[in-house]
Amino acid sequence: MSRVHRPGHLALLVAGYAGSVALYPAVPEHSNLIAFALPTAAATIYALHERLWRRDFVRPHDRTTEATFEAILLRILIFIVALHVMVLAGLLALQRDGHGVIVVLARAVPVLLGLALASVGNLLPRLRRNLVIGIRTHRALEDAGVWQRTNRAAGYVTVALGLLFVAAGLLLPLGPWMGGAAGLATLVALAIVAGQAWAVERWQTSD
Repeated sequence: MSRVHRPGHLALLVAGYAGSVALYPAVPEHSNLIAFALPTAAATIYALHERLWRRDFVRPHDRTTEATFEAILLRILIFIVALHVMVLAGLLALQRDGHGVIVVLARAVPVLLGLALASVGNLLPRLRRNLVIGIRTHRALEDAGVWQRTNRAAGYVTVALGLLFVAAGLLLPLGPWMGGAAGLATLVALAIVAGQAWAVERWQTSD
C-alpha cells in the first residue's frame, strides 16, 4: 500500500521541534534533553502507528475508517505537543521564579489530559476493527458486533474519565488529593472497560 501523507500531523511535529530549537538557549543546561524529549516521543508514536496501520490486514480500507484513525492520531499528537509547550513554559518559569505560572500549569496539565481523553473517547465508537487502536480482544477482532459494543462502551467511559480529569484540574486543591483522585478515577475506568469487554464476549459466546 502506498504511504499516506498527513500534512497536519507532520506540521504539528515540526512545530514541536521548532519550539524546542527556538527556546533551547533559554532552557537550563541540566534540562537540555527534556527540550526535545516530547517531540521525539510524538514523532516515534506517529511513525510506529503509521507503520502498523499500513500493515494492518484486519481493518476495512474505507475513507471513514481512515479518517477516524487520522483524527485519533492527530489528537494524541496535539496532546503531546501541547504538553511539550507546558513543559517548556514550566522550565522557563523556574528560571525566572514564576510561581504563578507553575500553579497555572499544574492545573492546566490534568485539564489538557482530560480534554484529550474526552476527544479520543468521542471517536472510539466510530472506529472499525483494526490491530492498532481500540479494545482489541480476540472476540472483538473476529466479530464486528462485539467490536462495536466494546469500543462504544470504552468510548463513553473514556469521555467520562476525561471530564473527571478536567473537573479535577479546575476544582480540586493542588497536591496529593488531585493525584489520588485522578489515579482512582483511572483505575475505576479501566475496571469498567475490562468488565464491559468481558461481559460482551461472554454474552456473544453464550449465543
